Amino acid sequence: MSAGDLRKEKQILLVEDSRLTVKILADFLHQNGYETQSTATGEDAIQIVKSGLLVDLIIMDIGLAGEIDGIEAARRILKFRDVPVVFMTANTSGETMKKIKEVNAYGFVLKGMDNVVMLSILEMALKLHATNVQVRLKEAMLSAIFDSARDGIVMLDGNGSVTFWNPAAERLFGYALKEVLGKELHRMVVPSEYAYNLYQKVFKHFQLTGKSNLLGKTTELEVKHKDGRKIDAEVSLSALKQENAWHVVGVVRDISTRKQAQEKLEKSHKEYLELAENAPIGILKCDLEGNITYVNEKVLEILGSPDIEETKKINLFTFPLLIEHGVSKILQESLKNKQPGTYEVNYETKWGRIVWLRIHIKLLVDKDKETGIQLIIDDITEKKQLEEKLRLLSVTDELTNIYNRRFMKEKLEEEKERAKRTGSTFSVIMLDIDHFKKINDCYGHNTGDLILKTIAQDFKNRIRKTDTLARWGGDEVMILVPETTVKNAACLAEELCLRLREIYIPDVGYVTASFGVAGYRSGDTIDALIKRADDMMYKAKNEGKNCVRYSNT
Repeated sequence: MSAGDLRKEKQILLVEDSRLTVKILADFLHQNGYETQSTATGEDAIQIVKSGLLVDLIIMDIGLAGEIDGIEAARRILKFRDVPVVFMTANTSGETMKKIKEVNAYGFVLKGMDNVVMLSILEMALKLHATNVQVRLKEAMLSAIFDSARDGIVMLDGNGSVTFWNPAAERLFGYALKEVLGKELHRMVVPSEYAYNLYQKVFKHFQLTGKSNLLGKTTELEVKHKDGRKIDAEVSLSALKQENAWHVVGVVRDISTRKQAQEKLEKSHKEYLELAENAPIGILKCDLEGNITYVNEKVLEILGSPDIEETKKINLFTFPLLIEHGVSKILQESLKNKQPGTYEVNYETKWGRIVWLRIHIKLLVDKDKETGIQLIIDDITEKKQLEEKLRLLSVTDELTNIYNRRFMKEKLEEEKERAKRTGSTFSVIMLDIDHFKKINDCYGHNTGDLILKTIAQDFKNRIRKTDTLARWGGDEVMILVPETTVKNAACLAEELCLRLREIYIPDVGYVTASFGVAGYRSGDTIDALIKRADDMMYKAKNEGKNCVRYSNT
């Protein structure tokens, strides 16, 4: 800032009861770019400043007209306005100089002093005041920042004694500023003698070199509160050199709550892992690319895998067996649609184990972002086997171990719907064992049962896998032959009729049966179809038994 800038539009108040002196000073200051206003008493000077007049500097004579002198007037003005005051006096006694210092004046000029020297003093006063204003603004800003900071901010001098201590530090350690200022901090907050001696050693090295492994880093340590309790703290340190001595600035954060939460989280994670490892269900996790990131022991047992590392070699999205059984597609669609789900799949593992799995799929999310998939896997093989066993019992004839009437009805309806949809055809063969009542009466029901079981097993071995063999009731047996015309079905019936004649039954000898064959016609009901087959079977019985009759119409 140049002298010209200092003078530009600056307003100087002259407080002097000598009109001549005021005239000389005002003229000189005007010549050098300053505006002036004058008054003869301290009381008037106070009122002028109170009135709101912008005053940049006051030249105050010590001896004034009125009831108060210049020093008292300056003292009163400075209570409500920060303005630089330069005293003007001819008396430089020790008592006068002491009074000038007491009011924090920006200096004094002697009456009769060389104008150039006086001007230099005034300009220095203005510049010093401007600097002080900036310093106070910055101090106020820093003070506001430090006071509002949630972290403790501490400054130590070269001896480790406290020189700065913000309100957050008071709350964190429990000590008020007056209790710690100038005190050795380490002695007060380090929890043990061993730790104190270690800190002392590190601090002495820092005093000599200004270096430490802790500078510029964030360190976690344990500190002591005034009431004796220990606090987990996070400390960041930096070095500051003042007057050839190294000082330390520390920012201290209470992380006790965070540590407790972290310990709780770690404990929870450990408990989760323990539960997962010992869970009676399989738990498996993968990332967004299908790479397995976690697998528990139960998964190894379910899949028949030899170890975890071998299992982790499998990619859930690209492994051929998983693709073949549709598992990969299910996982990828769940991930794409961001939808959890539960699925049952029949799967043959890499290690040759055939299992039924119920898979519960859940997306793994971290901070609102998908990170992978978690699979909860139940081995439901035994359940499925039991269900299949129960299903077979519900559709199987207990005596002959072939299908029962209820299942045959369902198959007939299915085949009818398929024929309507595709235009295909199918036929049914109905047979009744000849003289069956007489055999039961002569040889007993056990022999009759044996005949039924023998016929069922023989016919089962002959027909196609696509055909359906069922006990229709009593000694009646029905065969559903899809994609087969009546004539072809009749040929099959003739063959079965011949095979039956060759089956020898102990005590009974050879038995025969009468066969009736009918084909599906468009618009047929199942009852109508069965009735035609039944009519043909009775026609065979009426025409001598041991033969096949079929309907072309």
